[in-house]
Amino acid sequence: MPISDLATAFAELVRTDRRANPGITGDGTALELLIAPRFRTLIEAFLAELFPTPPSVLPEYTLGGVGRPDLALAGPGQPARAFIELKEPGKSIDPTQLRGHDADQFRRFCELPLWAISNFVSIHLYRRGELLDIGEVVPAAALDPTITDNRALALILAQDHGGFQRILESLVQAGPPAPANAEEVAQVLAHAARLVREVIAAQCRQGITGVLAQVRAEFNDTLFARPEAGGYDPTEGDALFASAFAQTLVFGLLIAREASGGIPITENAYQLLPPGTYPLLRGTLRALTLDEVRDALGVSFAVARDAANSVAPELLRSTNGRDPMLYLYEDFLRVFDPEAVTKYGVYYTPPEVVQLIVAEADRALRDGLGSDGLLDPNVNLLDPACGTGTFLIAATGQVVSST
Repeated sequence: MPISDLATAFAELVRTDRRANPGITGDGTALELLIAPRFRTLIEAFLAELFPTPPSVLPEYTLGGVGRPDLALAGPGQPARAFIELKEPGKSIDPTQLRGHDADQFRRFCELPLWAISNFVSIHLYRRGELLDIGEVVPAAALDPTITDNRALALILAQDHGGFQRILESLVQAGPPAPANAEEVAQVLAHAARLVREVIAAQCRQGITGVLAQVRAEFNDTLFARPEAGGYDPTEGDALFASAFAQTLVFGLLIAREASGGIPITENAYQLLPPGTYPLLRGTLRALTLDEVRDALGVSFAVARDAANSVAPELLRSTNGRDPMLYLYEDFLRVFDPEAVTKYGVYYTPPEVVQLIVAEADRALRDGLGSDGLLDPNVNLLDPACGTGTFLIAATGQVVSST
């Protein structure tokens, strides 16, 4: 069936619904929620024309929450990898025209790998924040309950539906991330973490309770008991928590992925970390087993898990003496929080430079002070900007090689 016929049926059902509910106008979200099920049916009908086993179109709008676009597309046995955010007819979907909640929501969803926004009249396709395509669904007048069926049909038949069809086909073809090297791994993880951070920050602004509030308290006690001592603003507690939680979650999933040996990780990822190790990471991942926490994260957890599962274990193996897990963070942070790179001095130090500095320190202790070098019990190793601990690891290697 041509997409124009499907669009005609969609518009006719919308007009019927609006005539049956004359009190619902364009104010608030009531009109959007009235039309959303019809739009979902339109997409399902179109996909059924293309695929013997079409992807599922999941009505996320029935669940609500700040982290959920209204519709999600998921292939058989696959997580949702494409999303559609809906706005009521008459509301602009031009990001420069969005205000308040709509603008905040748009900014959050710009971290999604592939998504679209539609007001049932137009639809825009994005890869994260990059506009890829624009299409027309139906003319705005065709959704007007006062228009005649013949007039609506004429308007729809005169419209070019090519862009709408292209966008739906693109959404259906969305696949998992495919990072080819450690730098691309860092970028994929950083975008996933940015989405988690934005969702958690929005949840904090609304007021979190229950398990998530307990997780925040644990983070504050563990990491931010005295934030000013670390150069952080103590008045930005929610932002600190959102950022720390997002990074801990994503790197926890990555470590679980490495520990799994390539088996896809689930919400039970914490079980892959040995008891007694990585207590904060393990506690964060364990919280994911609770529906309450996953509901709060919305699609950001699915995106983060998909990002971690996209990492081939061999990309995390040491090559030429360089451990990707040690040097991943700088590339990650340049995408996740570029300002923090300069503010906190997070810079990659080549392992050869680290080894030279450590070896020279060991030689100076031995030759200049007559001590046993780094092995001397009177020598204390301090690394105020520890980061991933490359200097401490190199010092350990130096000690081992000298004994």
